[in-house]
Amino acid sequence: MWIGKFKIKHECFILSKIKNNDLKVLAYVLGVHEDKKNLFYTTFLIPIGRDENKAKFIADMKKDKQVISIEHINDQLITLTKVAKNKKHVSSNFTPDLFLIEPILHEKEHEYWHLASWDREKLIAFYNKTKKTGEIEILKLQKEKPSSIFFPRIMPSLSKQQHKAFELAMEFGYYQYPQKVHLEDLAKVMKISRMTYREHLKKAQSKLIPFFANTIVQKE
Repeated sequence: MWIGKFKIKHECFILSKIKNNDLKVLAYVLGVHEDKKNLFYTTFLIPIGRDENKAKFIADMKKDKQVISIEHINDQLITLTKVAKNKKHVSSNFTPDLFLIEPILHEKEHEYWHLASWDREKLIAFYNKTKKTGEIEILKLQKEKPSSIFFPRIMPSLSKQQHKAFELAMEFGYYQYPQKVHLEDLAKVMKISRMTYREHLKKAQSKLIPFFANTIVQKE
C-alpha cells in the first residue's frame, strides 16, 4: 500500500477560525453527498486547546454560512457543510480511491493530510490537483504497511473538572518522557489540592484510556 503525508495551506473555513487562536482541530470526513450544484460534507471535528478557545471556535462555526447543521457532543462536533461544485477546494480532490489513515490536523495556517491508496498515482493526482487550489508539500510518499488506522468515535463524557485536569496534564507535558511536570504543579494551576487534582485526573484516565485503546487498531 502507498502512504502519502501532505502539508497544505489553502482557504479553509476551519483554518480561518484558528489562525489567531491557540487551538488545533482534528477533522475526519464521515461522508459526502451531492446535488446538482453542491457537495455536502459530514465531518467529525475534535478541537484541542483551552476551554475558552474551543468555545470561541464552536461559536464561530455556528455563525458560518457554509455550515448547514452542527451537533455539539462532549467538546466534539459533527458538522454538515455545503461547498459549490464550481469552487476549487482540497476536499474535492479527496477521491474514493484514497482513504485517511488518521484525522486531518489543522494547526496554525496548515492542514496535514495522511492518506493511503493502493495506487501511487492516485496520491500523485491528489498532490497535482491540490497545487491548483493552494500550497502543498510532500512530507512522505512511500510504499509501506500502515502501522495504525483511526476510526472516529464519540469520546466519553467527562465532568468539567476531569476534563480540565486531563487537558492541563496534556498541555504541560505530564505524559511526556521524561515527565515535564508533577501533580503538585498541575494542582496549583487548577488552584486545588494535590489529592483532589489526582482524583479528577484518575477518573478522567479511567474513561479515556479504554476509549483510546479500543480506537486504535495496532499493527499485528
